[in-house]
Amino acid sequence: MSAITVAEFNTLLQKVPLATHMNISAVHIRKGDVRILMPYGPHLIRPGDTICGPAMMTLADVAVWANIMSFIGPQEMMVTTNLNMNFLRMPGLSDIIAEARTLKMGRRLAVAAVEIIAANTDEMVAHATVTFALPQ
Repeated sequence: MSAITVAEFNTLLQKVPLATHMNISAVHIRKGDVRILMPYGPHLIRPGDTICGPAMMTLADVAVWANIMSFIGPQEMMVTTNLNMNFLRMPGLSDIIAEARTLKMGRRLAVAAVEIIAANTDEMVAHATVTFALPQ
């Protein structure tokens, strides 16, 4: 069972101005497995008519934040210590989905893998590994 529900996470997310601006929301949270949605909007595009990389990186970071909370519940002091992202193809003008899965949940660090998917094609457009430092 997850330590945080979709509704609880989405309420918490409303306190994060960047996530609110990007309309990011959780659609599925299970312990160690989350799915986050970033709907397409003109504020997310870059030249070349595609979603910008920084928006996808933000989405990956939020997905791992939710993933960790699925284990330990809401925590204010966990922070990203590393985010590595590989952009595989242009997603175009599409809603974007992030699916995060835990690779390691330790006492001090948590590591997760994130697949970034273009909703209109179901193709993976980017892949990230993200490490968070956990509160002591």
